[in-house]
Amino acid sequence: MQFRLCGTLVKMVAMVATLTFSTSNQISSKSLCFLHGGKVLTGVYLYTSASSLLRCSQICLYQNCYLMQWDPAAESCGLLASLDYNLTILPASPTLKNYYACGWNNKRIVRSLATYKWPECKTYCEDLGGRLFMPQDNTYAGLLNHVFQVDVYFAGMYRYTDNATTWYDMDGRVVTSLLQWETGQPNNSMGIQYYIAIVKGFLGDVGLKVKYPCACEV
Repeated sequence: MQFRLCGTLVKMVAMVATLTFSTSNQISSKSLCFLHGGKVLTGVYLYTSASSLLRCSQICLYQNCYLMQWDPAAESCGLLASLDYNLTILPASPTLKNYYACGWNNKRIVRSLATYKWPECKTYCEDLGGRLFMPQDNTYAGLLNHVFQVDVYFAGMYRYTDNATTWYDMDGRVVTSLLQWETGQPNNSMGIQYYIAIVKGFLGDVGLKVKYPCACEV
């Protein structure tokens, strides 16, 4: 498969440099945003040699990675395989730079600055022209906790009041493959927990009155 850089965006979006690239046949694309440099998130990484940021980005797209480390001094490319449950940030080479997957196919993953109830989050994301986002797996869910700098955020999954075990995505389809739940979840406390929040990378069921930031894809 061939790859190309799809317009190296050297623009700043909310003070974050964005690199967008895609497969040559334009079936899919991914945006990488600069996260931070000189430090590393604890987890399991797969390393390979790469002589340029472009080459490392191509490898990240091919492997569908969520977090990419590029060290030009060592010509090293590291792809995150999984995060530690107790995520820790450690010092690293000053030349090491971290980029995370901040969007796919012209959609960006953003968070609200204010906190809202889940139905308010749904409206908030729709007003932005998008919808509540649901991470693909626990690794990306936990990575977004770090990126958003919050322990909890609302995600795009809910259930109806008459069924405590069937969950739906934002397209109204039954979710058949759930992320791992936080310990003790779901507990449907008081029988009124209809919505999903991400708690340090894991699912938690919550009620109507609590407020958290919203994760939107726009």
